[in-house]
Amino acid sequence: MDEFARKETQPSLSDLLTLQSRVSIFHSYLRELEDLNARISATAGEGLNTTILVPTNRAVMALPRKPHLPADEKEDMPVISEQQAHKESQETLHRWIAAHFIPESPISFDATYPTLLDGVSVSFTKVDSTGAPSDYAVKVNDKADARIIDVKEAFNGVMYIIDGTIPVE
Repeated sequence: MDEFARKETQPSLSDLLTLQSRVSIFHSYLRELEDLNARISATAGEGLNTTILVPTNRAVMALPRKPHLPADEKEDMPVISEQQAHKESQETLHRWIAAHFIPESPISFDATYPTLLDGVSVSFTKVDSTGAPSDYAVKVNDKADARIIDVKEAFNGVMYIIDGTIPVE
């Protein structure tokens, strides 16, 4: 099958996220971010192949602080407007989602890749030997933070469903 025919028959990353109910929280956050949502909705020929490390709903719910919430507030922090609070929330959310995006696809499990969040790179470590992508865990800062539990291919990239999240400091 030629490249064009493959792109005509495979779904986009956006389509795949819509079909995966177990990652609906991540998808719901992602839909709020126009630039990143456009990247996964890219049509054939736009050249924006992407690898997304998509945490399950369970992984997102296990976070001590949800991705759309700002860092812990201090008592001496100034009061900000609702508009400013929304802006800061969107920036915090964008950073978290961007840390889950690798701006290329396909990838190899024997390399380190920068994410769309400056300063955050991911690599992979083998934790099993069945020959499947689920043999690998995602590493950030030399620590295995999440295991790949499923993989879905699209014409514009690959989605690895993971059982954790990419930490953002």
